[in-house]
Amino acid sequence: MMKKLGTTNISIAPLGMGSGFTDSELKDPQNIIDALSFGIDQGMNVIDTGENYGGGVCEELIGRAIRGQRDQGQLPRSVWLMPKLNDGNIKSD
Repeated sequence: MMKKLGTTNISIAPLGMGSGFTDSELKDPQNIIDALSFGIDQGMNVIDTGENYGGGVCEELIGRAIRGQRDQGQLPRSVWLMPKLNDGNIKSD
């Protein structure tokens, strides 16, 4: 069952997948591609990715998994904000 995302016209599945794969998982990238492909085949249409996930390797694997199906899903991107220590308080710019 798809759900409308806020006030947009975007419909998303209730479950998605993150792509913060561990180093040991990245040793066998085909397993990751297979897992992503399986999820897509089951109706998953949200895969979260970010600049700090595997130094870009995770995004390449997602690209391989969704090849030919990109228009069927959403790719939210996490942004890593480095905290800044200022007068003993942690702040994010």
